[in-house]
Amino acid sequence: MADEQSILDQIKAMEGWAIKTKQRADLGKYGEAGSLLKIIDLQGRRLEWRGGGLKHLPELEEVKILKYKISEARAAVQQSISAITNVTELPKQEGKKPAEVAAIKKQEAKYLENIGKNTAIGIQLLKEAREIVSAEPWISPSTYIKPENRNVLLQLLRKEGFFKTLDQKVRWELVKKIDIRRVSLHEVNLVGADLSSLVLNGADFEGANLKEANLKGTHLFRANLTITNLVDASLEGAFLEGANFFRSNLVRTKLNNVHADHVNFSHADLRSANLDGGLLKHANFNNARLNSATLQAADLEFSLMIRTDLENANLSAAVLNNAILTSAFLKNAKFVKAFMWSVTLNGANVEGADFKQALGLHKEQFDLTKNSAEAKNVKFNRLNNF
Repeated sequence: MADEQSILDQIKAMEGWAIKTKQRADLGKYGEAGSLLKIIDLQGRRLEWRGGGLKHLPELEEVKILKYKISEARAAVQQSISAITNVTELPKQEGKKPAEVAAIKKQEAKYLENIGKNTAIGIQLLKEAREIVSAEPWISPSTYIKPENRNVLLQLLRKEGFFKTLDQKVRWELVKKIDIRRVSLHEVNLVGADLSSLVLNGADFEGANLKEANLKGTHLFRANLTITNLVDASLEGAFLEGANFFRSNLVRTKLNNVHADHVNFSHADLRSANLDGGLLKHANFNNARLNSATLQAADLEFSLMIRTDLENANLSAAVLNNAILTSAFLKNAKFVKAFMWSVTLNGANVEGADFKQALGLHKEQFDLTKNSAEAKNVKFNRLNNF
């Protein structure tokens, strides 16, 4: 990481110059000491204000402490510069009366003490600054689980500021190592954030705004996404096993090819969502809205769809074996070539639903549905069980 390394090099140089300053001052070489101090002060100012310096780093608490130490080191250096200037401007002792010489020596001792004290303070502060930079807290996973660094964690997830130029692989590896379960992300704003392929297992996004976010291939195993806004977000190929989307807004969300066994979508709004090819065994869609959603070739075996609204949904070639669609609203839904062995359809409204070439249907199922006479292309199989 070139920028951070250059910061480390600069602080090391400042620390080295500070040590030399003390040596020169101890030898009475105040001119050389003063020149070194001015170089330290200039380098510190560059660190504080130049692009790629301290301003470039994320606003972590550790970085704030680092900035404070550099600022205080500069203040100590400036005190030393002032004291050296005063020493060099003291009157010559030759020809002075004893009382005057004593007064000059007393003043000189005061200035020398000031130089020694402030130079030592500068050395110590620069040493502590060097230790902070050497640890690189901005790429340390433990840094981001601290409550005081929550806003910077969001910048990391949003890929903003310092993290915008951070190598994608470095960023991915960093987030992967963060114990995201220990951080509350309730109601955070991550609109349009690029979270693709990140490991966010167990993350708590309750009430968060993830509208239009990129979550392709993201790992959200057992994550809490209740009441979350995911409108127009992409979770294509995401790993969602055991995740909770209760009452979440997933309108037009791309969920194709997700790994989502045992996911809770109950009471969620999935209108016009794309769940094609999803692995959704044992998923809970009770009371969810899937109007005009597409679930083609999705594996919905053992899924729960009690009172689910699937009007105009496309479940062609979907696997619905042992699924429970009790009281579901299936008006004009497509089940073309779907696998429907042992499906429960008690009280389901099948008006206009298309079952062309669906496998596994039997008459007893349709005797318990509503508007069965208005269903299309129903053909019963002789076997009642898969």
